Amino acid sequence: MLISMAVITSCTAQKQVSVRTAADSRAGAPGMSRVSGGGESFWMDRFEISEIRAGDFFAARNHAPRTHVTAGEAAEICAKQNKRLCRKQEWINACLGLHRMRYSYANTYRPGVCNAGGREVLMTGWLDECKSDGELHDLVGNVMEWVSDSDEGYAAMGGSYLSGEKADCFSAHYMIAESKSEQIGFRCCL
Repeated sequence: MLISMAVITSCTAQKQVSVRTAADSRAGAPGMSRVSGGGESFWMDRFEISEIRAGDFFAARNHAPRTHVTAGEAAEICAKQNKRLCRKQEWINACLGLHRMRYSYANTYRPGVCNAGGREVLMTGWLDECKSDGELHDLVGNVMEWVSDSDEGYAAMGGSYLSGEKADCFSAHYMIAESKSEQIGFRCCL
């Protein structure tokens, strides 16, 4: 039984993109949104991954994002959920959303919409306007997110709470995969 599903389609000069938000596992995975466009289709967690107790990982609103994790650890946690670390181009497409917005919520930076000029990491989804038109929260600011990149190995995307206006859908920080920081978390794709 499909509990709720929103289908949004937009046609741009570059490509057609659609986003579906699923509420049950038959449509994808709970807590994920489907992103399609540019010849690819995938599911992405709507929130950054959190850990309520050791080994109990999930993506939901109002929890502290799991940080201080290497790219390899993030990929392993995703694999244990039968998911994978998102790929860089997938992450960028999901962040830009249907209307191809540089900051996920708009094409111009607006202080306070996302946690990009704050003093600390906030709970997932805490700033309700900080989401793509596909209902993907906190892609810009709060914590950077590990993604796999076929050219460079791994990158941390989206900027963090310290990035200010530089936190956008194209913000990529390349570092060694063993790096850990309170500014880096992740979400999973399927």
